[in-house]
Amino acid sequence: MKATNKQIQVAVDNAGAFFQERYLEYINDYLTISVFALDKGITEKQASQQIEIGRKIHNQLTSTNI
Repeated sequence: MKATNKQIQVAVDNAGAFFQERYLEYINDYLTISVFALDKGITEKQASQQIEIGRKIHNQLTSTNI
C-alpha cells in the first residue's frame, strides 16, 4: 500500500510532536540526561538525540509563530 501525501504529512507532524514533547518534558521535569534516559528506557545517546531534535523543532515552531 502506497502512502498518500496526507498520510506522510500526518506521520511527520506526529513525529515532530513526539520529539517536541520529549524536549519540553526534559526541560521541565529533569535535571540530567542520564535520569531522563533511565526513566524512558533508552540510552543517554538516544536521549540526547531526541532532546536535540525536539529542541530544534520547538525553536522552529515557536520562532515562526511570533
